[in-house]
Amino acid sequence: MPKKARETSLAVWNDLITTSAKERLFDAVAEYFEKLPEEEKTGRNCKKQVFDRFSTTERNEGYTGEARDGYGDQLPEGNGEFPDRKTFNGWVNRLRKNPKGRKLRRPEQHLIRDPEAAYTDGWYMCVPRVFNTALDLKQEIRKINGVERLTWVQGSLFSFAEGQVLYDTEAAHKRPWGEALKVMGCCIQVRSARPCAGFDNTMNRLDGEISFDVYVPNESRSNLVFLASHALSQDAFVRLLIEGPSGEIGVPSWDGKRKLQPSCQTESLFLDFAE
Repeated sequence: MPKKARETSLAVWNDLITTSAKERLFDAVAEYFEKLPEEEKTGRNCKKQVFDRFSTTERNEGYTGEARDGYGDQLPEGNGEFPDRKTFNGWVNRLRKNPKGRKLRRPEQHLIRDPEAAYTDGWYMCVPRVFNTALDLKQEIRKINGVERLTWVQGSLFSFAEGQVLYDTEAAHKRPWGEALKVMGCCIQVRSARPCAGFDNTMNRLDGEISFDVYVPNESRSNLVFLASHALSQDAFVRLLIEGPSGEIGVPSWDGKRKLQPSCQTESLFLDFAE
């Protein structure tokens, strides 16, 4: 189950980064659509007109980005250029039926973690529910089956903040400190942070910044010692909390030998292992 939970969290994380950008682009398409003359909105060439507008004229302004800059660099590698003609056609059909339907809605049940659980299940770092706000998990009144209910909803404006501390084991919260050190792999302390803040005027996602220190137990496991300092975007930091060591970002399990160094291939933005 932990592996499945981690995979689910990663899928939601990926959807949040992609969908939030898609929502902004859809809003721009809707704004453009509203300004079209009524006869053009229903015309045979409307779909092609909208697609051409946002896949060519606006390309250099970051709506799609052939070189994966601007809007495009928020999409997972391997998906190619987005959105495609079929997506635009679907948007135009939706706007024709409901011109005021300016919001793409994501199902509320797609949460990055169980907000009621004491700790995250299957994540590399143990993240208590006190960090729900930092993960942009919040409760709102929503109408479900015609009934208004208080429900959990997931946003994409991550906001981990200065001074916050996370451990890779529940023992740090449940056991005496000396016992927790025996099973602890690492600890992260946030030194400074700037939260995600939506988008700028060229559709670039403002994914925030976070600088943090990594601590590991000393050889006798009697205390924590400083290992390294690193910086990531808030988006990448959340991914790190979920999956830990990966090809691009990671925090190591302590073995007394490994060190973290910036990767020259990623211009010191991501973390790679080095012995």
